[in-house]
Amino acid sequence: MVSRNPRATHPYVYLPGGHIEEGESAEQTLVREMIEETSLLFKVDRFIGVLEYSFVPNNSLQICHTHEYNFCFLASCPALKNLQLPPEPEKDKVRFQWVPLPDLSRSNLLPAPLINLLPIWLKTASSPSVFSSEMI
Repeated sequence: MVSRNPRATHPYVYLPGGHIEEGESAEQTLVREMIEETSLLFKVDRFIGVLEYSFVPNNSLQICHTHEYNFCFLASCPALKNLQLPPEPEKDKVRFQWVPLPDLSRSNLLPAPLINLLPIWLKTASSPSVFSSEMI
């Protein structure tokens, strides 16, 4: 599932999520953001990778930063098992859509390096390679 901004002048999609709040782990952020954006409870199954990404914005994008860390997790939601359509968002500024992994290259996923990284990360072993202070 990917997110998209229906008001964007240049269509692109991105992975659901958001900014980490003070005192939160990356996993807690994902669960909180998914509840806020979809009203559904997601379970983090495993960490798959992180991308540090810097970019120079073009004039048509309204952005709040030019450097980010994309913590990527495999997550599941029992409520989505039999759902054919993506969940309706709580906010007007985001929409969700299903994109099969092989179709990511045609979906204008940003940041673009994730198009090649996600399939590689998903093939790797399930042992964690990141730990939060809650786990130590």
